[in-house]
Amino acid sequence: MVFRGKRARVVLVVAATVFALGVAGCGGSDNEGSLTITTDIDFKSEPYEGTFEVSEGEDVLGCSSGAFVDHEVGDGVNKVSTCADGERSGTFTIFFEPRDALLAHVSPWRVVAATGDFSGLEGEGDFSLDVNEDDESGVETFTGDIEYAASS
Repeated sequence: MVFRGKRARVVLVVAATVFALGVAGCGGSDNEGSLTITTDIDFKSEPYEGTFEVSEGEDVLGCSSGAFVDHEVGDGVNKVSTCADGERSGTFTIFFEPRDALLAHVSPWRVVAATGDFSGLEGEGDFSLDVNEDDESGVETFTGDIEYAASS
């Protein structure tokens, strides 16, 4: 069947749209997605340290749990995280400003460094903190989106 004129343009536009949606739906799902990390942090000694669990996005991150150490940087913190359970090894570092979270109950975070299998990790989102003053501990929550940048 041969289409001409307006009908041909409509068929072409529909076919191009279906193709574009199919390609968009197939790409990126393995190397990008949503992330939620929850930490248990001990404020009794410095540097602050603790453990983390990935409750959303462990398939993309390649890690489900591990340990971290916080390093103060200016007004913020670099949280250097090491995976203990997952297919990837190395570290990833998240920068955030906890003072802002205490005042506004939420502040931004972003991935600033990654080593080993985490090389190429990018991401950002929101950080919140719930402090338990009785035992000098807290629970941090990092939510957002991550992706692994394509190698150049």
